[in-house]
Amino acid sequence: MKATATPGNQYPRLWVPGLHQKWYWPTIDNIDTAREAALTGSYVAFLVAGLTGAFALLSAFRILNWIDPWALIDAVVFTALGFLIRRMSRVAATAALILFLFERVYEASARGWKASVGLLAAILVIRFASGIRGTFAYHRYKRQEATPYQNIL
Repeated sequence: MKATATPGNQYPRLWVPGLHQKWYWPTIDNIDTAREAALTGSYVAFLVAGLTGAFALLSAFRILNWIDPWALIDAVVFTALGFLIRRMSRVAATAALILFLFERVYEASARGWKASVGLLAAILVIRFASGIRGTFAYHRYKRQEATPYQNIL
């Protein structure tokens, strides 16, 4: 079945809004889409914090010894960065990506590239980058909303 637009309908019959949006690099064209992109950065920070915290606790109780129990501090830092990204902090979004990349490079030097760089790490880096894009775009759109008539006089 061919996807064609019908009269009076702006969407093709087979097109569902939101279904074909790029999950890996969302389109940012207004303040709402900028906020959504920024929030994905916070979700990724919370995911990294949760996984790191869980594995650190398992290591602390001698169940698994994949990472050092001191990684709980890392989990707390990523949690704080996640909350700051939710408040549209450009610094926190950038710091989260830099910290994540630093940790991947450190793990690669300690355990080898196969242990630290994989499909999940690549997806998380892309989503952190989308969070950075979202926070910067949010502030740009916010500034445009605040001064729409600046050059009138």
